Amino acid sequence: MLKQLILFIALVYGVQSYGQITGTVSDSSGEPLPLVSIYIQGTSTGTTTNLEGVYQLNLDPGSYEIVYQFIGYET
Repeated sequence: MLKQLILFIALVYGVQSYGQITGTVSDSSGEPLPLVSIYIQGTSTGTTTNLEGVYQLNLDPGSYEIVYQFIGYET
């Protein structure tokens, strides 16, 4: 059985004029999650968090569905 992944986006700076989204992914206890896969649904655009759980995506202006995946956790 997969553990539920509870993602807290601790630092979301929002979409700036050039479409940069940054944030930190952590578990339910607040510990950062390294190497979480993050991608835009229906595209090949994505990234992973660094060892501190921080990520950055550069996107064109628009509306997107962001997906977070981590081994052993529910998407």
